[in-house]
Parts: sequence; structure tokens; C-alpha cells
Amino acid sequence: RVPLLGMALPWVGHRELRSRGTVCGSLAHADPAAELPAVACCLEATITVAGPGGERIVPASDFFTAAMTTTVKPEELVTSVHFPFATKGQGFAFAEIARRHGDFALAGVAIRVDVSEPLHPIARAVCFGVSDKPVVRDVSAWLESAIGPDGADTPETTISESLSEGSADFAAEVVDTVGDVSGSTAYRRRLISTLTRGELARAYTRATQNQLGTI
Repeated sequence: RVPLLGMALPWVGHRELRSRGTVCGSLAHADPAAELPAVACCLEATITVAGPGGERIVPASDFFTAAMTTTVKPEELVTSVHFPFATKGQGFAFAEIARRHGDFALAGVAIRVDVSEPLHPIARAVCFGVSDKPVVRDVSAWLESAIGPDGADTPETTISESLSEGSADFAAEVVDTVGDVSGSTAYRRRLISTLTRGELARAYTRATQNQLGTI
């Protein structure tokens, strides 16, 4: 019911970490290169925080404030997270690049596309590993310009190629990190450029298939 979560979890650390760690623990830790904070922001999840003053619900996009930093106060704990179920006409995609499987991402992207209105898709991209917190962007106009008049009949590869126009500007906007031993800023921007256009095209294709009932 939450496809994007299933796509992201195999990328989280190694089997031992996935067996002992928790989703809420990953969100509370707020590592900027972690997968689950990006998924939460992409799906517009809500996070429940509890403390002596009671419970409060925080939208994921407001929860992460900086690297390893959230809106959780010292006397509070994260108690639950709610991920909305996928609906007809939605498609998702997730990808990241790391030195080795299980390492933190050098760059990654989570995508959600909604084609309830086929000619005017709604698209949301969240990049991680490239700033001090997940970077959320509405990429609906970018996707719409790449689809063209054929809409759902446009091949995925054609959409990806069309998205190459503007991908460098998108990457320059979202990548806000100083290069390190793992990769330079320019390298991370190139990764985000490639990942985003490929996964955005893939999510759109899945959304149209879901809308038509072919998946």
C-alpha cells in the first residue's frame, strides 16, 4: 500500500540494521544521507511526537531542520509516523548512488507522480545526500513540458531524454553541499541530474499504467 517505502527499504544499511533499527528511529536520527527521511517528505507523511505536554503531529517537510536535527524537543520522543496509502493514478520511483551497497548515499532521489489529470501531472521530487536535510521540489511543470502532446503514449526513454533539458539547472539548485573525499559538489550534481530525470520518467510511466489498470 506504500510502494515507495518498499522501494527504499532495501537500500537502508545492511540486513542487521534493517532487522534491529526502526523507521521512527531513522526519522529521529535525521541523517541527511538517509533514505527514510526523503521517503517521508516525498509522501508528505506526518510524524507524531509525544512529551510531557502531550502529543503533536508534525508534517515531514517541517520535521527536519538541519543535519541530525529535527523539531523534536529534548523532553520529547517520536512515537509514530503515518504514510499515506498510494491511490489510483500514482506512480513512484527511488534510486541512489553509494560507494558500496549499504553505505550512506552520495546522492539519491525519491519521486511521486500523480496523473489523475493526465495532461497536468503532479510531480514531487525529494533529493537526499546533497544538503543538510531532504530537499523537496515540485517538478510538475518540468515533467509536463517533457511529456508533450502524446501524454501517456510517450515512451519512458523519450521522457527521460526530454527531461535532460533543465536537469543541470535542477541539480545546481538542489545540491547544497561541500565536496568531500566521497565526491565533489560537481559530481553530486551530475548524479542528481541523471537520477532525477530517469526516475521521474519511470514514476510517470508507472503512474499512467496504474491509472489504466495495467499494473
